[in-house]
Amino acid sequence: MALMGRHATPPALPDPPDAPAGRAARLASRYLPRLVLAVCAAITTTLAVAWAGNAWSSATVAGGAVAVVVLGAAWLAGTVPSPPSESAPDTGHDAVQ
Repeated sequence: MALMGRHATPPALPDPPDAPAGRAARLASRYLPRLVLAVCAAITTTLAVAWAGNAWSSATVAGGAVAVVVLGAAWLAGTVPSPPSESAPDTGHDAVQ
């Protein structure tokens, strides 16, 4: 069913969630989940490598390397643009034919 005239206007979008106040709160809300993920990966890797019979120094180096890789991957994932929304206007041009 095609909408015409004043009915063609899409419904209003909901209000965005309140952004944390202050620079420190914004940085914490952005980077804290990434840091928690990296720390969890480092601890898990360190314990697994040590449990496998390697020295604690080797296990700690492996855990640190995993933390660096996870932080790099999280940063890279943060640079990827979000997919287009379902409500994006159709331009009539199909990118894939």
